[in-house]
Amino acid sequence: MLSPVEAEKLVLEEKENGAILEQRKQRINEAVDVSAALNNCFFHAYALHLLSNQHVFPPNLFDLTEFDGEHIVTLKEMLSKDVVLQHELTTASTPDYLFEKTLVLGILFRSWFCAQLFHSEAGRDALFDFKGDAYNGDIRVFTFLRMASEYQDALFTPVSKTRSLFQNLQKEFPTWQHLLEESADVPEDVSRALEQLLPAEIEASIATLQADEKNPLKSVESLKNAEQILKRTINILEEVKKKLQPEHHNPLIDAINEAKKSLNCDLVIEQQSALVTVEMKYYDFPIYIANKHFFNETLLNKDLEFIQEYWHKEGYENFCKFLNLSNTKISYADVDPILTNLIHLPYAIYSERDGSFLVGNLDASMELALDFGRLDGGHYKLLTNPKTIELLQHYPSQKEHYLRNREAFLARKAPAKDLIKDTVFVEAIIPKSALDSGTPLDFLLGKLPLFLENLKQKVGQTSQKEDVGSSSASEGKEPPPPSEVLENTTQKGDSTRPLTLTEVSDQRDPLSVAVDSGETIQEPPENETPETINPQDLSNTKLQKFYQQLEQLRGKAEELRGKAEERKQKRRPFLNYKRAANDAEALYNELYKAFNEFVKSPGAKEFERFNQQSLAAIEKHQPTLERHRNEYGQLKQIIGNIVLAIAGIGIFYGVALMINRTINGRYFFFAPQTAQNVSKLENMLPEIAPENKSTF
Repeated sequence: MLSPVEAEKLVLEEKENGAILEQRKQRINEAVDVSAALNNCFFHAYALHLLSNQHVFPPNLFDLTEFDGEHIVTLKEMLSKDVVLQHELTTASTPDYLFEKTLVLGILFRSWFCAQLFHSEAGRDALFDFKGDAYNGDIRVFTFLRMASEYQDALFTPVSKTRSLFQNLQKEFPTWQHLLEESADVPEDVSRALEQLLPAEIEASIATLQADEKNPLKSVESLKNAEQILKRTINILEEVKKKLQPEHHNPLIDAINEAKKSLNCDLVIEQQSALVTVEMKYYDFPIYIANKHFFNETLLNKDLEFIQEYWHKEGYENFCKFLNLSNTKISYADVDPILTNLIHLPYAIYSERDGSFLVGNLDASMELALDFGRLDGGHYKLLTNPKTIELLQHYPSQKEHYLRNREAFLARKAPAKDLIKDTVFVEAIIPKSALDSGTPLDFLLGKLPLFLENLKQKVGQTSQKEDVGSSSASEGKEPPPPSEVLENTTQKGDSTRPLTLTEVSDQRDPLSVAVDSGETIQEPPENETPETINPQDLSNTKLQKFYQQLEQLRGKAEELRGKAEERKQKRRPFLNYKRAANDAEALYNELYKAFNEFVKSPGAKEFERFNQQSLAAIEKHQPTLERHRNEYGQLKQIIGNIVLAIAGIGIFYGVALMINRTINGRYFFFAPQTAQNVSKLENMLPEIAPENKSTF
């Protein structure tokens, strides 16, 4: 792995050589956007990496572990006795089921990684106190020891805050000396207090406070002492002030008042504020969440030995158990000990935003793109290379097919049984909040027998020539140990220019592969030109408001298309703008059509249909639009206004509670303070929340 110095040098070289960076940006733009269902996007990417490189899977992937819950035990029991199914899941011989395979493998890999992590002393030690070379922004440094130390520092805030206040007060002593010299008839005891007693008191107090801060064994007595020192100093200033006369010593009195004001600090509030800061910093880190009970006021006087003993006996196991839970977010810091120390996988992670190198190896066999703005909970994409693209080209079309059926399922446009026939695990990629009952994992396990039966039938129809590759296990060979699972590929990192998915599609259309049949997947038909709406014919201001927001959306779509063309002419990356323009235009057309039908015969019953169609259209196109960081801010506001306009129409036609957060909270894209300005909605809507950034 690159050292921080080498990584910084690499970044500088990339900036100098813009061609390399632009090439990587293009690769990231064409990377495989894996499903984030069950928050398993990292494991989905890792499974695709092994499948597409024809690497052997861990031999104990299907074995039960000490952390497996009821769902995982059921899953493994279904698969453990069927060697043929295990082989098909872990090889690329049935690419038509690539999406379904990765969903199952993602669950298995979460279980496997957490078990390996629990039994790894290197992992335990690295997550307690990371001693490797860290990069700028590297989250591996946020270890259990660092969290405990920062929490202790927050508990000790009264001491550090008092010391800081006194050091600032020391800087005012020369000013006091000058005021004493300029003032007449200053009482002798006042002069002595300001020139000798108080400076000596402050200096001694600072020394005491600094000694307390450096002491590895913090104590409650130190906190009490800091509070007493602060009060004593304020009292001295008050006594000095009483002996001064306003008509003769006003400047000196003002200086003392300023000093008292600066020392007038509530140390309890300062401590609570510091604790909240630490808690907010780590609130979504698995290490902190799994051991939250450990972080309390009793931690103040605990030494390094105590903290380490807790981690070894209880904390590390709590962390591994929590990480094993379905839907727990996984960061690269959580799995790095296994990637680095057990399977020795050279990996690299780039910023999805600008293509810069974030962490890993220069000569990487697995390359991922990550949202740099959310390293501890971002979404991963898998970069392709000439060796892997042959298989990976099938994944985007299958995922898109699932997403379309997912949107139809959410909008209740088709019976569930018809959708399940086409996409057997469709309910597994739907957030729990949008399901009538059960969890995504419940539905995946419920439909697993059907998928396995479909897979068996497909295997029976597939000839040996159609196999993309097979593992050594299928040939009766003993699989290698985990450390030898990953073979070196001939094409790594940025050393060669791999074909993009677009370029492969020019040679052979990847979308021609059906999800579970031999039929060609057809592109959706183009929107027909809707009838023109005359804004003068709209009967009330609520309808006019919605139409105005539609026009805003249409204008934004045209603006995006213009930017895409302009960037294309200048040979700059333009595909993201084109995609955003397409989705904004498609959303406009669908909303326009639904609105046009509604205004022909407006009423409460007709509104229900209009409301359902409009919100389904927003939910359908939002994921693509929100990924466009440069333009989504304005789009977000427009869509938020459209939702409010829909709500306003509903109120006008007497339909209450027509919009809620039943579908992952995606229909409200603005902060709560914005909603507070909409008085007519406050009592109707239970909650207006900002966007939910989860993607599935």
